[in-house]
Amino acid sequence: ALEKGALDGVRWSFFGGEALRCQDVMDWLVAAPGSRVENLYGPTEFSIGICWHRWAGEESRRRGVNGTVPIGKVHAGHEFRLVTEEGEVSSVEGELWLTGLQISTGYLDAAQNEGRFVVADGRRWYRTGDRVRAHAEGDLAYVGRMDSQVKVHAWRVELAEVDHVVRECDGVRDAVTVPRPAAHGNELVVFYTGREVDETVLADGVRAVLPHSVLPRRYVRLEQFPLNPNRKVDRLALRKLAENMTI
Repeated sequence: ALEKGALDGVRWSFFGGEALRCQDVMDWLVAAPGSRVENLYGPTEFSIGICWHRWAGEESRRRGVNGTVPIGKVHAGHEFRLVTEEGEVSSVEGELWLTGLQISTGYLDAAQNEGRFVVADGRRWYRTGDRVRAHAEGDLAYVGRMDSQVKVHAWRVELAEVDHVVRECDGVRDAVTVPRPAAHGNELVVFYTGREVDETVLADGVRAVLPHSVLPRRYVRLEQFPLNPNRKVDRLALRKLAENMTI
């Protein structure tokens, strides 16, 4: 429905929630060519908005990861750090930790605070669970959830990277890759929306980023993805669907 110029009166467009795809921004700007687009990022536990990035065309595409728009810079008066799985602070990539005035006092059930709100170097931090990459110019780019890295046949696979490759296939609108238990450990199933695409075409694209031994076992088209109460893609529901499939 985003026809050329259909939203020519829109001057500002703010996106938040799911990771914003560059292609979605470009489609939006066809309909709203006079609008400035900003990508807003922030967990509920940090009073919603903590980072922002204003779309800058090809520059934004270059700074993003896996076809998504950068989440940008952290608001002034706050601090962040990127922490590796080994617990070391990195200048390149890791889990995003945040601290500052917007930090929540914690959950209603205090038992849930453990592991999410932590004290380090005399500061109280919130662990977002999001894997983030720092760009040389200072922008942060969303890579995926920390738990979106899985091992298949001893290979470490970044699920968001598989999603991105499948989305690039002609006819695919969106894609979500999930693991399912198998006799050898894990295997991958890709769910996608859009028109029906031959599995061999999708597999050829994925071979560019994965070795043959860990290629997804199935590519399943859905009319739409299930959503959780926050209106985000319900990946747990997709994992359960994959587990119940006969392959």
